[in-house]
Amino acid sequence: MQPEQTLHKLYVLDEHARILVVDDDPILREFASVYLSTPMAEVETAADASTALDLLLTGKFDIALVDIEMPGLDGFQLVERVRAHEKLRHIPLVMLTVHEGIASIDRAYHLGATSFTTKPVNWRQLSYHLRYVLRASRAQTEAREAQARAEESIALRANSLSTIRNEFNNSLNSIIEFANRIANGGALDPSNPHVRHAQTIAAASKHLLRIMQHAEASSASLPERPLQLPGAFADTQDPLPQEAGSTASAPPLQPSNDGGGREELTRWPRHFKRLTKSVNGNVAVTFALAIPVVFGAVAAAVDYGSFATERTRLQAAADAAALNAARELSSTNTLMIANLAENYAKATLGASGSDATVETQLIPPDSVEVQISKDLKPILSRLLSNTGTHVAVRAVAKMYAGAPLCVLGLDPGAAGTVQLQQLGRMTAVNCSINSNSTDPKGLISQDLAVVISLQTCSAGGFSESTPINFVPPPKTDCPRIPDPLASRPAPSVGPCGFVNTVISVGTTTLNPGIYCGGITVSGLAKVHLNPGVYVIRDGPLAVSLGGTLEGQNVGFYLTGSGSTISWDATSHISFTAPKDGPLAGMLIYEDPSSPALRQHTISSNDARTLLGTIYMPQGKLVIASTSLIADLSSYTVIVARMLQVQSTANLVLNSNYDLTDIPVPIGLGPRLFNKITLSQ
Repeated sequence: MQPEQTLHKLYVLDEHARILVVDDDPILREFASVYLSTPMAEVETAADASTALDLLLTGKFDIALVDIEMPGLDGFQLVERVRAHEKLRHIPLVMLTVHEGIASIDRAYHLGATSFTTKPVNWRQLSYHLRYVLRASRAQTEAREAQARAEESIALRANSLSTIRNEFNNSLNSIIEFANRIANGGALDPSNPHVRHAQTIAAASKHLLRIMQHAEASSASLPERPLQLPGAFADTQDPLPQEAGSTASAPPLQPSNDGGGREELTRWPRHFKRLTKSVNGNVAVTFALAIPVVFGAVAAAVDYGSFATERTRLQAAADAAALNAARELSSTNTLMIANLAENYAKATLGASGSDATVETQLIPPDSVEVQISKDLKPILSRLLSNTGTHVAVRAVAKMYAGAPLCVLGLDPGAAGTVQLQQLGRMTAVNCSINSNSTDPKGLISQDLAVVISLQTCSAGGFSESTPINFVPPPKTDCPRIPDPLASRPAPSVGPCGFVNTVISVGTTTLNPGIYCGGITVSGLAKVHLNPGVYVIRDGPLAVSLGGTLEGQNVGFYLTGSGSTISWDATSHISFTAPKDGPLAGMLIYEDPSSPALRQHTISSNDARTLLGTIYMPQGKLVIASTSLIADLSSYTVIVARMLQVQSTANLVLNSNYDLTDIPVPIGLGPRLFNKITLSQ
């Protein structure tokens, strides 16, 4: 089928969203509920602005569609009040009006409206518009969250840098003070090598301190802490001896202006008794040689923290870009996906992303890779070396497509492999309905029949009588799903244990076994089946004329000629599949070698519990009741060559796998629907 023939069948609002529609026109509110509601999009309505504001404040909505002209509070006033609340500041507001005047449009945008559309409403166009606004809003939210994380990281870095700077300044001030004390102590003997070493240390330290002060003046101011001297020499108690006749020296460089710091300085002489007792001045030389190393280490630590913070921001941007680009994998426009990824990345990075390089690569069939690279310049260590650092990050987002499988029609080429007619309904709101037929009418819903599903998919095409026969419209040209139960072994069949079992009166309990000639229940008979496997061989599993057949943890294997299902309108049916054994999770298993398209009929108006999987690889299953079928089951899966729902039957296919201990056969069960995750 050509793309242009199926484009109008695309499912537009295909992501989870809660939409609030505010309009005083009850007809428009009803239309909005019908045309905008999907299994993924929930619509709630309000008839006036006051009610809408209460709903927005107490609930959680993703977007609001607001009529401008309403009695009482109008749409303009509602927008103004919404934007006044911190909780609602970022919710998208799409304005709806019959007027296209410039004044109205300008006023709406000035008050905080996100977008604008006019009446009469083209609901299809509006669906696309809302999808665009929702995606843009989510991208902005992700960008704000990424920015908040980056700012938090930067704040942590700033605190760390403040501590490092203070400790570095304190250490330099300590070295300067110690050197001054030593130099002043030997001032009367210029030939003393201690004096020369101390003077060199003091000069070098002052030079480094001026460099640090210049670096601090060039950057944002950071909070200072009171001077706290290291206690490396706290175990020394004796004061520094003074040379006889020495004179007072000029006051040394003061490292701090607070009283506590000066008090600490008065005790420095006794901390350096061991330093002055050094015969050769090796300790002083060691200090002098260590200063550049200390400075280099601190500068490297500062720049490392800066680089690490920027790398974190780049990774957050790459993650956001990959996740959002993966949502567009259904598009075949590679350039569009690449541009989208770059826009998300740049929006997340803000001004710092102007010099970043963003590269996007599609990894068929379901992944997107985003790489962001940037050259980072050092902050402090550029005083020692101007060499920058190249930082590159990578994110890969993978989309896991496909809904939990509830119906699979196996016939590869027949029209109506899955077919609904008359007033028949098939309700599968949380799972998918699939037809493997490549026929242009492989999937049929005609008359007033309705298919409601999370996803309906045909390997060929589909046929409908009205636009509401399928909700949402089916996808076409889908890949075939191989029979997931083809390799499932059948239970063993031995000699007959029971022959031509017919029960027409009373209450009877049957045990598992091989029932040659089948089981027939009629009249007002009530038959209970004990748990286990029932092999129905060369005869029907038939219930009619008000008969009852029920059992928990039972499975039926249909084999041989005439082994069909026949439950008439007056029958009472209730079954759950086995929890273990050869038919674990299998309620009905038809022998794959059975005649092709042999018909099985469920016309019962009381068959509301059919928990498990019905597997008929050769059979045609016809649901022809006038009531609900299987609606009380936690889950029901039907895999049949052909499936037909007619009359007024409503086949309800639940997928509440976590509400039962009946296992889902391997190959079926809860597959993920459009879940996108970061794989790297």
